[in-house]
Amino acid sequence: MSSNCNRHWTPRSMDNSEAPSPVAPVSRVAIAPWVDSHHGRYRWAMRIIGIDPGLNVTGLGVIEVDANGCVHVHHAVVRTKPRDGTTKRLATIRDGVRACAREFAVEAGAIEASFVGKNMRSAMSLGQARAAAMLGLAEAGIEVFEYAPNLVKQTVVGYGHGDKAQVGLMVRLQLGMAKDPTPADAADALAIAITHWAHTRLLRR
Repeated sequence: MSSNCNRHWTPRSMDNSEAPSPVAPVSRVAIAPWVDSHHGRYRWAMRIIGIDPGLNVTGLGVIEVDANGCVHVHHAVVRTKPRDGTTKRLATIRDGVRACAREFAVEAGAIEASFVGKNMRSAMSLGQARAAAMLGLAEAGIEVFEYAPNLVKQTVVGYGHGDKAQVGLMVRLQLGMAKDPTPADAADALAIAITHWAHTRLLRR
């Protein structure tokens, strides 16, 4: 995956004669056209939201990509309070994901796939958080793609057992950020978004 992700675009409004077809080849979602301010030609761009689900903390990361690179747009976390009860906490996650997707005009979503661990209670809580996040994207009209945790690390770090510090470092380098994104949940979410971009590129070749 290329680490040359730094580029600058200037958005341009178009009349109907310039508007692209609503059907685009990337991830089966529409992609917005932009003008490359340095070269004066159209390039195709889209925004992807990555989600690292958790009942206590859900990480959100938005990137903007084209066929050759990616840049950081936004990252944050949705925090819930145990005293609020499960129903309210799940609603908070759903609402936070939906609001982020809409605010940043996201066109595709990627989420960490579920895995079965030894702690069944933790696995159940994670599954509930995933479902709430996916519902938030669905309500925003966003298609969701799932990626296993080891695949995310393999894609971003280079092997499937990288630690959180390594993930944060590689996300910073890939997105050309001034410092590692924090907290770790948000860095993981950006890594998931990068993974979707990387694998979408492979499918297009």
